[in-house]
Amino acid sequence: MKLLLYLVCLFSIPVIMGIVSSYRAGQKPHEILHLRLKNFAQQIFTPQLYRHVRSLWMYYGLLIVFILAALGL
Repeated sequence: MKLLLYLVCLFSIPVIMGIVSSYRAGQKPHEILHLRLKNFAQQIFTPQLYRHVRSLWMYYGLLIVFILAALGL
């Protein structure tokens, strides 16, 4: 399980960093990927979800602590 998590991080972090650095360098990111990420963010992260997470943040934090403890990190 730990190995899978490390592999996902290993392969996804450089991709995200490359997109961000190309955007900051003045280049437009890949249009299709940029539009997909934008649509995802607009559909998932709504004001209702933000209010929900803001009101229950301490329980989500506790859940993250339990998950990390279960994984042994």
